Amino acid sequence: MRFLKVILPASLLLGCPTTEDPTDQVGGSSTTGTPTEPDSGGVTGDSTEGATSVVVGSSTSGTTVADTESTGESTGEPPSFECPPLEGESQCDVAEQDCPDGFKCVPWTPDEGSLKLEAQSYVCAAVTDDPVALYGECTRDPGSCTDDCGDGAFCSSLLADSPVCVEICDSDYECGEGQQCRTCATCSVSWCMPNCDPLEPECPEGFGSCVFNQSWDDAGFTCEGPEPGTAMPGDPCMGFECVEGSMCMAGEMYGPGCDSGGCCIEFCDLNDPTATCPEAEHECIPFLNPGVAEPGQEHIGICALPEFHPCNTPGACPPDGVDDTYPWCSLENENFCDRGNFGFGNGAECISGCFCIEHCLEDADCPTPPTGTAPATCILDGATGENNRCSLDCSGGQECPLGMECRAEWDDVCMWVSPKDC
Repeated sequence: MRFLKVILPASLLLGCPTTEDPTDQVGGSSTTGTPTEPDSGGVTGDSTEGATSVVVGSSTSGTTVADTESTGESTGEPPSFECPPLEGESQCDVAEQDCPDGFKCVPWTPDEGSLKLEAQSYVCAAVTDDPVALYGECTRDPGSCTDDCGDGAFCSSLLADSPVCVEICDSDYECGEGQQCRTCATCSVSWCMPNCDPLEPECPEGFGSCVFNQSWDDAGFTCEGPEPGTAMPGDPCMGFECVEGSMCMAGEMYGPGCDSGGCCIEFCDLNDPTATCPEAEHECIPFLNPGVAEPGQEHIGICALPEFHPCNTPGACPPDGVDDTYPWCSLENENFCDRGNFGFGNGAECISGCFCIEHCLEDADCPTPPTGTAPATCILDGATGENNRCSLDCSGGQECPLGMECRAEWDDVCMWVSPKDC
């Protein structure tokens, strides 16, 4: 994944919380006051001080998932779970959300009020009948292992001014529409943050400002930044000093008028034919390479020198007028490949070849392009078929789809060939 030269604080590059108060990064709990007691949401038993455990669920037998699975017998009663959990015990997988119906898997710590980055364990918590809406203020009670957020969400104060309900990322680190998955190396759970548009920044109340965040394989604008600064376009910067509608980027992209390694550069709308940049030397160019931007953020551009257009980098942008039944890719831009790719680099010719991996079990699973004569075949690789992939065989002189070339480097198959820096 290739990006323009963005200047970001290390906390954003790591995908970690960006609050300024260090205590917020370890849960964000307040040092004064007592957490509000949430609705029980299906909790039985007492969670008063000194209690050793309560049982979550409608049964009071103390039966846990582990108990039921170990005996293989069903009691006929709704499941229940020990709270607090046994030391080091995890009742579920937070990414898989494998608790029974009516329960959700959430991280747990004994701390009141909010959740630390490193949970002690994971518990099956009863889902309340009247949950708080996503991004709404919430409460959690470690003593009863519950919060008042809905199914698939948990109460977190990592990034908002006060605890709010945020969705938990799935096992593929994916979120629902309009959100991006955030995590960090020491986080006990991956959470979803709302997307935003820096040209029209609107974020839920209590969340941060609209900023660019580069985390793991995700990159886009989300509501998790500090308040915008006062530095104007062309002013020197090192992080979040820029006014709303601009961000800190490499000074060479701004050009004349920027006398620093980093300067504020304003955003522009690539879809607005009337959009103009204040500086005569600037053009509205894409902020990210094609295929990188989150859905709904492809229109975001920046006012910068035209030589920094992403497509000026060899192999970074797909050519026009090609048959992309098999998605275009290059070793410089692999973002159109959902399952990875295979390819080659040829330094003598200053070219690279690329082909997106499409999984298959038989030839019929492989799409046939409308152009070319190369047959689509399924290459069987391994006993389980997990590594099987589609291929376009041109070994007999068959014609490749429009825009692709027959290359001997991978046993005469059709590939996308792009220029590369030598």
